[in-house]
Amino acid sequence: MGLVVANNAVVGGGLQVYGTGSYAYVEQNLQVDKQVYFTNTSLGLTNSGQANIGGPLYALSSANSVIASNNILVGANSYVTGNIYAASSLIVTGSSYLA
Repeated sequence: MGLVVANNAVVGGGLQVYGTGSYAYVEQNLQVDKQVYFTNTSLGLTNSGQANIGGPLYALSSANSVIASNNILVGANSYVTGNIYAASSLIVTGSSYLA
């Protein structure tokens, strides 16, 4: 081991983990006060539990932006500017407007 810290550690500059097979592991919570940037082009974020989004979720891909293998439940209004493709059924229980 190169560095072991038994108490809090403050890094005043950048923290970089690099090298073959490198990674960073956080056992409990990770808090980021500003933004997080994922720069790889294959898989940026994997979440195996519930994801709580407190603000808008913008899926801005040039191809498919949201792909769900199960149901999508929208509790309020939904606004789609492109196409909706349903491989099975599209069920609308409230009022709708299709142009």
